[in-house]
Amino acid sequence: MGFGGFLHLDFSHNYPEFLAQLVLNFDAVGMKFKLDRNRSINVKAADVHMVYGIPSGGKEIVDAKNSNEDYKEVLNSYKRYHGGVLSNNVNKLVSKLALVESPLDDDWKRNFLVLVVNCCIKSIQNQQPYLRFLHTAIDVNRISEYDWCSYTM
Repeated sequence: MGFGGFLHLDFSHNYPEFLAQLVLNFDAVGMKFKLDRNRSINVKAADVHMVYGIPSGGKEIVDAKNSNEDYKEVLNSYKRYHGGVLSNNVNKLVSKLALVESPLDDDWKRNFLVLVVNCCIKSIQNQQPYLRFLHTAIDVNRISEYDWCSYTM
């Protein structure tokens, strides 16, 4: 899928002050970290690739509309995987993916993608998973053909 870099991320718990300063000094509109003396570090898609190790080229990801047929099809598959309903909690995704008996099939891969996007790419405070990107996983073998770095930006 091209998201193996997430398996090697080292989120240190030893530097919470540093991480807090990074967040506080990030300009999301200008996509840059503000430094002292009116300096800054611009963040580009290549930086996202270097940090996360996710695919950085190819097809642009445009959030799907309800009328998108691929989105409808993959959303129905996602619902079936969760007993016919939309899973309304990211924590439930973690629990289901972590089960040893869960087969590592296409549905598992789609749910892993939902987890990665909701926790590391488009994270929001709402526990309801964001799914408008899910049409990119209609064929899980082609997920890596999308530009996930630009989508993250």
